[in-house]
Amino acid sequence: MTYVVNQSYTPMAKFFAGLGGNAPSAQGNVFYFFAAVSAASTAWIYFYIFETKGRSLEEIQELLKGGKASPRAATAGVSDGIDRENRESTETD
Repeated sequence: MTYVVNQSYTPMAKFFAGLGGNAPSAQGNVFYFFAAVSAASTAWIYFYIFETKGRSLEEIQELLKGGKASPRAATAGVSDGIDRENRESTETD
């Protein structure tokens, strides 16, 4: 990823400078572009990738098999950090 950023920085700075800005504002615009991409990536990960902590491999495969797993619904009951086996063993005691 660092290679891609390093190789794309100079052409992007030249592009933004060519839009009518001076060199310092072009560098700032490149920073804002990368910040926007990072923010969009973070939002995508938050809304579309579900938490796998406390789930077995079989549970994860079952969620992915149907293709209808909702990331928010898939994390229900797992966000407290206690896995199901521990919860079940304490309930039966």
